[in-house]
Amino acid sequence: MGVQTQEAIDKRRARRSTVAYTVSAVTLVGAMVGLAFMPQWAPTPQSTDGVVSGLTTVSLGAPSSTLTCPVPVTVSGSAATTLDDSLNEVQVGVSSAARVAVVGGQGTVDVSGLVPFIGNDAAESGENTDPDDGADDSADADADADADADADAAGASSAPAADPVSSVTGHSIPAGAVREYPGLRDALSLVTQGRAIAAPNAAEWTGAGVITRINGGDLRGSAGASCMPASSEQWLVGGSTELGSSAKLVVQNPSLTPATVTVTLWGPSGRVGLAGSESLLVAPGEQTELLLEGVAAEQRRLAVHVAAEGALVSSYMLHTELDGITAKGLDYVMPGATPRRVNVMPGVALGPTTDDTERASSVRLVAPDFGPVTSLAEVSEDDAAEVGGDVVGQARVHVLGANGEIALFGADTIDLVAGHVVDVPLTGVPEGMYTIVVEADTAITAATRVNREAQLDTESRFGVPADFMWVPSLDSLTSVGEPTTEGFTETASGTDAADPRAALDQDGENTPTGLPVTTPQGVLPLPMGMASTVAVTRLPNASTVDELTQAISDIPRVYAQDDAGEETDEETAARDAWRGAAAVIGRVVFFDAQGKQLQAQDVTASAGQTVTIDANTVDGAVAVAFVEATAPGAGEGAGEGNHSQHSVVWSLVARSPDINGAMSSFHVPVVRGDSPEVVVERSVRAGLPTD
Repeated sequence: MGVQTQEAIDKRRARRSTVAYTVSAVTLVGAMVGLAFMPQWAPTPQSTDGVVSGLTTVSLGAPSSTLTCPVPVTVSGSAATTLDDSLNEVQVGVSSAARVAVVGGQGTVDVSGLVPFIGNDAAESGENTDPDDGADDSADADADADADADADAAGASSAPAADPVSSVTGHSIPAGAVREYPGLRDALSLVTQGRAIAAPNAAEWTGAGVITRINGGDLRGSAGASCMPASSEQWLVGGSTELGSSAKLVVQNPSLTPATVTVTLWGPSGRVGLAGSESLLVAPGEQTELLLEGVAAEQRRLAVHVAAEGALVSSYMLHTELDGITAKGLDYVMPGATPRRVNVMPGVALGPTTDDTERASSVRLVAPDFGPVTSLAEVSEDDAAEVGGDVVGQARVHVLGANGEIALFGADTIDLVAGHVVDVPLTGVPEGMYTIVVEADTAITAATRVNREAQLDTESRFGVPADFMWVPSLDSLTSVGEPTTEGFTETASGTDAADPRAALDQDGENTPTGLPVTTPQGVLPLPMGMASTVAVTRLPNASTVDELTQAISDIPRVYAQDDAGEETDEETAARDAWRGAAAVIGRVVFFDAQGKQLQAQDVTASAGQTVTIDANTVDGAVAVAFVEATAPGAGEGAGEGNHSQHSVVWSLVARSPDINGAMSSFHVPVVRGDSPEVVVERSVRAGLPTD
């Protein structure tokens, strides 16, 4: 489509937002193309001379939503074997599985598989193209069984074993069930019928996730992610196309109509011109892929915007890294929040402290600029200094852990150049679970990369393997509900301060803030064969960026370089007071394979504190949800029936007990609340009857 002006981009985004929010109504009314969708608070219909010319409420019937899962990673051919330290050829063990949780409520979930990739290499596409390759399938099944047995012995969450399923035929899952798909190779498409993705006031949740574990070879590590709803645009922050790295963009179309997709990419020196067309055509029920190293080579840091017209799509990247012959990990780069001034990334599980900026975990930031391309595909980071750019603001990174905020000396404030993708290393941060909060002067989008090296008992001649995971920024769309149990509610505090799809202006007048931060609603299946930890962080309920900055400044600081942990009497008193102000912020609820509640644990935290819950201590648990607390049990000073002065973010972090250093991150999909009706307006210009 070529380079477009920001004004054109904004107009197109506004049109896509309207279509996304009312697609169910469009399907219902069919040929009534002249109907213009209006907000539900619009005035009631008026009649003039017996002709109805106002607004009409149309029932949409039972709610329905769609989730799409990434394709599990598979290996074949030369990638299916590797060499051990004795130079003996050994089979690579691959274990892939998906789990779908249909908890509470009513209705069903229809499950099907998207059309596999056609004409692509099986090692990259995840599809076995050889129909006679029964030996490989048998080896994969044996590897799956061995890996799952090792995981169970190590205490990973696991339900009763299910038969391997390489491909999926259409079927339905009733409410109150959790289904497992071991050995899966297809991309699942899930459509709810008569139920919502998240309806906490009815104790109704639907969620799914996929995990792949590879115990050796070039792709050693784990890749896992939650299944996400289709939308008109996605922001993917992560990946690299420098030597040794691969970033494969996958676009999935679970809709019934073709989608025209425009891909915009930014690198270290700004927007990148792609070597080829920026547009992709994705047929209904199919998926397509684009190797970014083939169209934008030697980009050490990437951020990608995917915009669809004609149908809603899902997208993600598969990012892999190899240092010579040493595997350095793989993971999915999943969609994050639309650009906003506050980005929140929960579940950042950092490993041992390091001062090496190349090995340290990092926070990736970009202030998107849709202006003309200023850097070509061959422009790398080394040449970035020659590509000019204007500083459009500053970003501030806050690392919130169990003991307060970790001080990032020299890296807590970052200059933002329009369109330039930057990484902020988290050097010196102690090992532990954190939530990253980034607040900026302008709209940005962000993600955190967590690196973890394997801790080997003996040195390998092939070097030390590693793995990484990408943690996207949470989106925030407020849903409204009523408490279902005394002292607890499923609603988030407040409403969005600005539409996240608003124009990205540099003056800040219409820049979305992303505040208040909305508590994610939904259920997360525990990934099969992994040891899972629930990470929960209590955030101040700020409604402006200035309020958030002030609230974070009141959180005690932890200075990473002070190994002795010494602090003044005043600092000790402040930390004791902070811990003393801890309150119940909600409860973590675990479910069994029948979707029934097994156990609920209260979660207590101070403002800015991150706490963890070990999911493996709950026998038989296969899924987890978080229910936010209301004022009666949520701290001092909150009135009856009102929300306490905090927001809560949470996620699931899973590690592989049999692949040292392998880990993945899972987040609740964010969808707009399912509305049973919309308001429409008749238009005589379309030639439709008005009576």
